Amino acid sequence: CSHTTLLSLPVLFILPPSRPFQNTVKMLVLAQNSSTFYIPNEFADNRIDKNYNFSGSFKVVRKFDAADGTRSVLIVKFQNPFESISRAKWVYREIHFLRTLNHEHIVKLCRTYKVDEDKTDSPSIYYIIDYCGVQLHEKIEEGRYSMELVKTWTTELLRAIVYLHSKGIIHGNLHPGNICIDAANKLTISGFGNAHESIVDSSNNENAEAESISIYMPIEQLISWSGEYDEKVDVWSVATILCELILGQQLFHGETSGEILKSQIQQCGKIDTGFLKKITSETKREFIVQFSRKHERMDFIDFLKGKLKPERGISDRGMLESEDYLRTFIDRTLQFNPENRMSAQTALSHPFLQLLHPWEQPLPKDEKEALIELEKHIRKEIASAPMKTEFIQANH
Repeated sequence: CSHTTLLSLPVLFILPPSRPFQNTVKMLVLAQNSSTFYIPNEFADNRIDKNYNFSGSFKVVRKFDAADGTRSVLIVKFQNPFESISRAKWVYREIHFLRTLNHEHIVKLCRTYKVDEDKTDSPSIYYIIDYCGVQLHEKIEEGRYSMELVKTWTTELLRAIVYLHSKGIIHGNLHPGNICIDAANKLTISGFGNAHESIVDSSNNENAEAESISIYMPIEQLISWSGEYDEKVDVWSVATILCELILGQQLFHGETSGEILKSQIQQCGKIDTGFLKKITSETKREFIVQFSRKHERMDFIDFLKGKLKPERGISDRGMLESEDYLRTFIDRTLQFNPENRMSAQTALSHPFLQLLHPWEQPLPKDEKEALIELEKHIRKEIASAPMKTEFIQANH
């Protein structure tokens, strides 16, 4: 890096309350995009990946690769974390959950530190995590994966969600940008700034702010309603991500909560009357009633098959093998009323995600073609047997 200087700065390492300590360490300063970025001296020899450059409203992320290629890390900087209570809570939640969670499909926290810069009254807070691969949306744009891999990723995503829910934690912001896939196709989730413990009071819903709504969120997160939302919000998000993996494009669209909800109603149909009563705004409730009258729930399998692009990797055969189970999986997860949605645990054990034995795979309807297909499988089994077996043509 050409623009670097070594400074000695006071740094407070954020550790469990029983072990706080303050130390002075040398930091490497990278001047990028007219802003400073401090990294621990131990990473001074690492190569910064110039192609990995994420900057949000108050979050900057940089990727650093070890010189010997053995390890890559992401260093995340929160700028002005104490500018507002909501921002400070976001930072607090993200670091807390990263520090306390331990699961193979959830990103692990390596280190945190706070830098008091002379030019500003507000410190910057950093944390370091292992690099877990490309974001899922890059995989979706690229394509070239099978239905079996879609099932594997969905299973791994649900395993992480089941773990979170067992700890009383709602992720609350699942989307392809918060999910990573490594070179071995292992899935890892991150992005815990929106996470909450237990249930959330939706009548005072911070997520309803325009800056944090997402097309992957269900109705109870998009608008205020009388009551609380629970872990079922994550189940809705998993289903929308699953459909996007198959389609290669987003299932729902919109920039505002109203636009997203209209898109959801157009595809998922009417919202049941009992659930509508919980919406606190009479204007929004009446709008939803009037708009939803025009739409019936579509057949998601017909919709997916109509949009399918086999060149992306998921073939018509792949859809055929999963068709019935996929239909029930989507129909039991993309439900407006959370009481009608499956739990993450139930979704994880759904037949759609269970790999079929070879002899359970669908066969051609024509008996002759089916027998030819079975003969191919039997020959493969014989060829894979412990002792070599040859096919011999008997002479009579």
